[in-house]
Amino acid sequence: MTTGKRQFPHLVEVGAAAVEPPIPPTHLKASGKRTWKRLWEAGQARPDPLDEPAVIVVCEHADQIADLRRMATMVKRPETESKYQYAIQAAEKSLMSSLSQLGFTPDDLAGLGLTVSQTALTGARPRRRGRRRTTETTRE
Repeated sequence: MTTGKRQFPHLVEVGAAAVEPPIPPTHLKASGKRTWKRLWEAGQARPDPLDEPAVIVVCEHADQIADLRRMATMVKRPETESKYQYAIQAAEKSLMSSLSQLGFTPDDLAGLGLTVSQTALTGARPRRRGRRRTTETTRE
């Protein structure tokens, strides 16, 4: 008997018994390993072992975003910082797409503690810093 709820073949229901996540790949950094653990231990649904390659990609995205954010804090020039911000947004969009393909909804992601910048969700670009150039026609 079905409950009317659509079952996704790539998600495994988790009951009361906690199941240990698989050991994360050794090349993942701290952010990727945290994401690995969160995805495998996620609430009601978890990835199937067949989804492991996709989960690895998601974790690599998490590491990449953490690296980009760290590098963005070290730059001195606003132009360079904005380039990092664009790269962060592109990586976050890719991460969200990968998570969506694994079947994680925005509510699932909030439960995992995964957040991305508001600009990545809306597609907005960061505001440009610096002075605006003016032309002869706009000066008075």
